[in-house]
Amino acid sequence: MKRLVLYYCMRRTAGRNFSGFLLSFIFFCALIFGLGCGKKEAAEAVNPRLAKSGKKLADEPEVAAANDSSESISAEGTQDKPISTPQTASGNNAQAAAAAATSVGPRLSPAQVQHLIRLAQSGNAAAQVELGNAFFEGNGVAKNKEAAGFWWRKAALQNHPVGHENLRMLMTKPEHGVSFFGTKAKGNRFVFIIDKSGSMGQQGRFQRAKTELVRTLKSLPRDAHFMVYFFSTNFEKLPFIEVDKMPTAVPENIRMAEDWINGRSVMGGTNPIGALADGFRLKPDTVWLLTDGRFANDGNVLNRLRRLNPNTKARINTVAIMDPAGENVLKQIAGQHDGTYRFVKFDGR
Repeated sequence: MKRLVLYYCMRRTAGRNFSGFLLSFIFFCALIFGLGCGKKEAAEAVNPRLAKSGKKLADEPEVAAANDSSESISAEGTQDKPISTPQTASGNNAQAAAAAATSVGPRLSPAQVQHLIRLAQSGNAAAQVELGNAFFEGNGVAKNKEAAGFWWRKAALQNHPVGHENLRMLMTKPEHGVSFFGTKAKGNRFVFIIDKSGSMGQQGRFQRAKTELVRTLKSLPRDAHFMVYFFSTNFEKLPFIEVDKMPTAVPENIRMAEDWINGRSVMGGTNPIGALADGFRLKPDTVWLLTDGRFANDGNVLNRLRRLNPNTKARINTVAIMDPAGENVLKQIAGQHDGTYRFVKFDGR
């Protein structure tokens, strides 16, 4: 093509003066430069996929970059989890994968990761979900959203409901904001409502919850507002704040909150209603509700939250720690209030 254009210009300018030839030559150079830029722009074009649903993506080609899923074993922690949190596979089909993923606490060992990979590669859909979770959270492997999507897509192709849901979450929820046990916030007014009933003293559950809570508070932007409640039969909240106000996340307030949190201990039953009612008077943007079991009255909790948050102005994320006994009501709460449910597994050592 370039040669034909050059030949045409030379023929047109043959026998003419030098200035005519020069103008033709400049025109030729400009044309070639324009063609080169057009090719570069076409090569750099990106196919937008973010608006598609997870189920649609399950029918698309797999992500080649995620195929080498056994490398990059990491010993780093999982504190900074991405924005939305993947759900965990459950049911009979998940038993083999769950045994590999949960037997030694919050960190997956290299041996456990390899076992999970083998199960996933053999076609175990529940293991594919759990392996996707590990890549998404950086648990035992380096964080890799493409690898997470690759394995969730594998599970979705087998019609695993959590594979579909996690894939949809990956493609539709941006990764930003405050994270507590991997569940993400909206806004900048945050309320944490944490179970301190007697059973939370088992297997290090309460200490794990307090550690993650302090980590989350330290990650808040300075202009954020926060409040912390611990509930059992009754509840208690940060004591150094004026009534109906929330402290800002400046270092001094975070230090005082940390000291108070570390001084809490377990006792009593499991009734969050008082803490929820008090917390919603503060007009939060996001509420986290964490427990290790069922509430004293699940129906009362559901009904009260419908009245406290009728238009879903606040997001309610729910966390079950170690014991999934109360996950049915926790899933309902999260589902009805624009939130995410998370089951946290570890051995407590």
